[in-house]
Amino acid sequence: MDYFLSLLPTILLALGLVLIYNIWRLKKSSDDDEETKNNLQAPEIAGGLPLIGHLHILFRAKGTPLARTFSSLADKRNQGVFHNKRVVLASRPESSHGIYLGYNFAGFAAAPYGPYWTKMRKLVMVELLSPRRIDSLRHVFESEIDHFIHDLVLYLGWHRAKPSEDFGKEQMRE
Repeated sequence: MDYFLSLLPTILLALGLVLIYNIWRLKKSSDDDEETKNNLQAPEIAGGLPLIGHLHILFRAKGTPLARTFSSLADKRNQGVFHNKRVVLASRPESSHGIYLGYNFAGFAAAPYGPYWTKMRKLVMVELLSPRRIDSLRHVFESEIDHFIHDLVLYLGWHRAKPSEDFGKEQMRE
């Protein structure tokens, strides 16, 4: 017990220093947080009202679809964002799916932006997604939709109806 009493002033001094250090660190971090918050705050856009923000701008023109209102706002405020940032928007980070599933980024969807991607995009748009090609494959799309609807009806248990070959078309007409 005498040994503990002799160490008591040293223990109290160490605890006091730790307490003072923690208080100082908390005070310093709160000051840094206030400076960071002041420096990192988003700029305020003119025209906003308290509580409702910019909603009054969206509903200003009655009868105008919301999409057209957003389009006009985008034209006013963000001119050329997609045009200027198209390389950033088209780029994809390299990941394992592009290596293993995309045959080392050989596929169109997994390829990073560059000359290969640009050439592949033109090829896909001209050869695969042309209106002529889509019209020639329309029967494939329709049969896939019919099969999907038929399988969905079977899955949901609505198969009590008379099964027929054009089951999906009958359901879509109703």
